[in-house]
Amino acid sequence: MLNRAFNIVEEQLNNELAKRNFTLKKTGDFSCVFSNDEVKYKLEYDKEEKKVVLSLSGGKADDDYKPISVWLFDPENDSEKEARSIANDFTESVSVNRKMKTVKKANKKAENSNSDLLFMANRFATIFPELKNDIKFERENYATFRGVTFAREKILPLLIDVMKTGKPEDKFKKVCSTLNNLYDNGNMDTRACVTMVILNSIEESDKGVIERVSEKLSEDLLNAWNAAKKYKNKKVKPERIKKKSFFEKIFQNSQYNS
Repeated sequence: MLNRAFNIVEEQLNNELAKRNFTLKKTGDFSCVFSNDEVKYKLEYDKEEKKVVLSLSGGKADDDYKPISVWLFDPENDSEKEARSIANDFTESVSVNRKMKTVKKANKKAENSNSDLLFMANRFATIFPELKNDIKFERENYATFRGVTFAREKILPLLIDVMKTGKPEDKFKKVCSTLNNLYDNGNMDTRACVTMVILNSIEESDKGVIERVSEKLSEDLLNAWNAAKKYKNKKVKPERIKKKSFFEKIFQNSQYNS
């Protein structure tokens, strides 16, 4: 499955980038580079963390790649459907239909983005396609991807609805397996979001829901969830927003002094 999935993403990217005179070079079984005279895109699969990464670098001699899109992909549980969703997202990321930024700006955006929480959102978008437009809006209108806010406002209502009913069954199983996968492979932010934002949102009075979900979760995630329950209903600091620029501060001061 992994070979087929990687080929799907590679082929679709190549079809798009070839239109702009990019050339494809294989650099490994699950890695390749698309390059022209200005920039390079690297596509690779991380077997250890089970994620597909699209990165950007400027210039032929510049190998300082910065990730611009990251998706989880588990060959044992995922299918060609998920591979095509990844391919579509990556193609959109490099498409000429998007307003391409300079390499410097693209790299800066990659440095500031919370890619792990972003690929968590992308992962759930394979289950709930309606999230795709919300993800696009978030990325285009905020300096950084507000992963926790997005999870609470956009992802959580969809998950809770499925977890409460257990239906449709295939979607419920997919939600639980995705939570396990995210906890096993995600960074600390992703793990905290899975336990304290998503699972802690299940009401303690919903015994049937807790039992249904617990049956599908891994032992590690169940232990983490139990530990996270002590933080339930505790207030946490809001996500930090981008600081005002020098000119924004001047404008604000002029408003106060006028």
